[in-house]
Amino acid sequence: GGKKDTTPFLRQLADESLVAENDFSNGQGTIASITSLLTGRAVTDTRVLNVTDMLQGEDAYRHLPGILADHGYYTAQFSNATYADAYKTNFLYAFDEANGRYAGQDPLEKTISTFYPGTTRIFIMEVIERISDRLGHIFFASDMANPYQQVTEAPQKFADAEKLDHVFDLLTNSRQPVFIHLHWLGTHGPKYFPDTQVFSAGMDLDEQGAYSRPIYLDAILEFDQAVKSMYQYLAENDRLDNTLVVITSDHSQMWTNSRIPLLIRFPDAQNAQTTGMIRQNVQSLDIAPTILDYLGYAQPVWMTGQSLLDESYTSGPIFTAKIPKSQKNKLTGKVTYPESKPPFYQFGRISVVVCDQWFELDLNLLQMTEGKVSPYPETCTQDITKARALELIKAQLESYGFDTTTLKQVDTR
Repeated sequence: GGKKDTTPFLRQLADESLVAENDFSNGQGTIASITSLLTGRAVTDTRVLNVTDMLQGEDAYRHLPGILADHGYYTAQFSNATYADAYKTNFLYAFDEANGRYAGQDPLEKTISTFYPGTTRIFIMEVIERISDRLGHIFFASDMANPYQQVTEAPQKFADAEKLDHVFDLLTNSRQPVFIHLHWLGTHGPKYFPDTQVFSAGMDLDEQGAYSRPIYLDAILEFDQAVKSMYQYLAENDRLDNTLVVITSDHSQMWTNSRIPLLIRFPDAQNAQTTGMIRQNVQSLDIAPTILDYLGYAQPVWMTGQSLLDESYTSGPIFTAKIPKSQKNKLTGKVTYPESKPPFYQFGRISVVVCDQWFELDLNLLQMTEGKVSPYPETCTQDITKARALELIKAQLESYGFDTTTLKQVDTR
């Protein structure tokens, strides 16, 4: 739907897919949003908000890939360990492989798991990994990646094409049904390295600044063509009729209260129920229930999203959990965040979207801001106040065990 023709193939694919026009993420950053997407649960429920968080206790077993694994699926995650890694977030019995690692096949990790089960195992393995990286760097055996630089500067092209090759290999060779989470990072930024330059023709990629719009458009076009190659593979290998393709984003660019894409191509692409446009607000929490519904598997009670195939689907307030606002030292460039403390701990802000209105509550400053989702293609008849938005946010927090006593101080005038 952009003004530039960055998605020619997706535009065609939309004609045989179910498209949610107004879809919203439930987590500000990658860790929170992907965890909510794969679990069908609110971030305030799982408590996984940023890279330092992980699923705890029984939550580590409550997720979509685990349900599919129980039904005989081979499960794989192709992302980047700096951005999203199911093992580090403690998804247990979820993915057979994730970012080049295979569940239960590391002898050292198996030994450590015997003596230190649970999250302690993850901590020990992370320490070992970091020490190994540093020793390899010191003795010139390997280069040590800089995670902060990778996220904030993206100094080189991501290996997305290699991940796509892994997808093709897995689909070709697996004797089981397959569930794959492919996390494409070429459109992440702040720098982009598309192989073909159309909108940025003549621009030097090595001299680009942060979030260059023309180069970003080419990165989107490259993604569009990658989806096309995947579709062609499925068609050429007679797999379109038994493959469900979900295309979405984990969160909005620059973490704004904006719509994100959601397109689902079902095998029965001519079915009126599985094609067309959904115009009411939906959310990432709905993806897992939709997949289960289509496959005929029961949705567990802990999964709070709704199936988009359900005729009784009811659009309600959509909540997005966010980290606190940071401060950057102008001299050192160091980024700092407020200290995590009760009653909201690592949660810094909560936003709620109702139709085309958004309200965001800063849980540290106890201040609310508001605005409009723009662009928003529908006409809204609902209109709520700051006071009502605060009531909705308080009810959401309280339903997951947060003490909201301090929110009485919030000025909603």
